[in-house]
Amino acid sequence: MGAQERWDQKMNAEFNPGYSAPDYPHTDARVANAAEFAAFQLFKIREAMEGIRESLGEIAKNR
Repeated sequence: MGAQERWDQKMNAEFNPGYSAPDYPHTDARVANAAEFAAFQLFKIREAMEGIRESLGEIAKNR
């Protein structure tokens, strides 16, 4: 699996804060992980909203 596939799989999965009891990650790493995940999800929401807007524009044009 390539780097892009791993990235997509990680970002499209349910959020994982990266916590494991034996290897507790530093707070900065957990915050960075959460921020990266949130930014990706907001990007996906934006993409979806743009698609909806375009579809509604097409519907309005054809009325």
